[in-house]
Amino acid sequence: MSRSYAAHLLRSLVLVAGCATGEDTSLVVPVDKDAGEPFDSPPMDAPPPPFDARGIEVPEVGACGMTMGINPRLLPRCCDEGMARCIPASFVPMALRAQFGPCAEGLCVPDAIVQAGTSFSPRRCVSLGGMDGRCLSLCIPMVAMNRALLPRADCAEDERCAPCVNPLTGMSSGACDNTDPCVDGGAPRDGGGAGEGGAVDAPAVCPYTGPPLVNPAMFPLCCTAGGAHCVPSALVPPTAASQLVPCPGGFCAPDPFIATVNRFIPARCASVGDAEGRCLSVCLRDVARQRDLLPVATCMANERCAPCYDPFTGMATGACNQSCDPGPTAPPVLFPRCCGSRGRCVPASAVPMARRGNLAQRDCRMDWLCVPEENLDPAFRGRACAGINRLTGGPYTGVCVSECSRLGLLGWLALDEGGCAAYHRCAPCTDPLSGRPTGAPGCPGT
Repeated sequence: MSRSYAAHLLRSLVLVAGCATGEDTSLVVPVDKDAGEPFDSPPMDAPPPPFDARGIEVPEVGACGMTMGINPRLLPRCCDEGMARCIPASFVPMALRAQFGPCAEGLCVPDAIVQAGTSFSPRRCVSLGGMDGRCLSLCIPMVAMNRALLPRADCAEDERCAPCVNPLTGMSSGACDNTDPCVDGGAPRDGGGAGEGGAVDAPAVCPYTGPPLVNPAMFPLCCTAGGAHCVPSALVPPTAASQLVPCPGGFCAPDPFIATVNRFIPARCASVGDAEGRCLSVCLRDVARQRDLLPVATCMANERCAPCYDPFTGMATGACNQSCDPGPTAPPVLFPRCCGSRGRCVPASAVPMARRGNLAQRDCRMDWLCVPEENLDPAFRGRACAGINRLTGGPYTGVCVSECSRLGLLGWLALDEGGCAAYHRCAPCTDPLSGRPTGAPGCPGT
């Protein structure tokens, strides 16, 4: 398990808004009553205004951008998610250009912003976990990227309610910043932030214990053990995706991490060898691979107690470094060596049932088995060998196994070295007496 899983299960909701003034203004473009045009007609003796290649009058721009809007119907559409128009980048204040996606002739800007210009003020709404938010168009790239997470609330059909505060960091998301491109290059005013008057909501607390910030049920179920849902791949960073089991269109993430937006500390438990551990969902990739070897302990039925440290190497597994977990408090518990340091004592409960008959207790404590070092790797397969049965004189084929394995008296008497390395014997793949498979690692069917 990797620390990156906790730090990056879901990407940060860094959402942006257009220019906001902090007060509601009409989204009606000023119209000349006589001409019916979107801009006031200049005096007869005034020089002609500049026009772009399409004949659209260019509003006065510069550091402040355009202070008046443009009739959106004069511009080509540019967004399949909602109403937005392609306008020249020079029409958009420099400080705000990075917030909009590109289009053939400039930047793709929502109609409401095009029409209102710098007087645009997004509608207030209730976002994730009851947080204060603003209605922003799905044509804004960062809103579109997080559309599966953001509620619509009472916003328009082509909008989503973006939270004023990033639930991961407790910092302003930018969705509600009181910005003005004519003041300080568009920097937030009054300290910036989420609420009325520039006040920022309370900083994020970890672990989060309030109502779900994101309802896991909005995603499809993805794990037979339950308690996990399939998060769209666009919302899962590659570093986190590598720790999750793929599901159709995304990755399977445990519900507690989804509901708290990764502000969650797994419960403490006693893992293999009574080592300190954490209760982690069996829907996680690494836990799923070892679910039959890890104890349930005091965890939920769909969890297993994963150790904080690898009991063979003493290295941190990452199980106890999820999100804001302060980390383990007990030192690593290492499995003792056995069989002349060529094996490790392992709790019998942590050994697959099919393999226990091939292992001996040797110098381990009760209910523990001595596992050869090479067999600690689940992918280990013994090297093929051929020998002569010393009792029957007949030839046989098999694999090289450690003498730390349970060979039995007949095994010691009958098995040949078969060209295997020191402290190894050539174990047959088929029992010469019963004709049944021996299950030696590396034989067919193992």
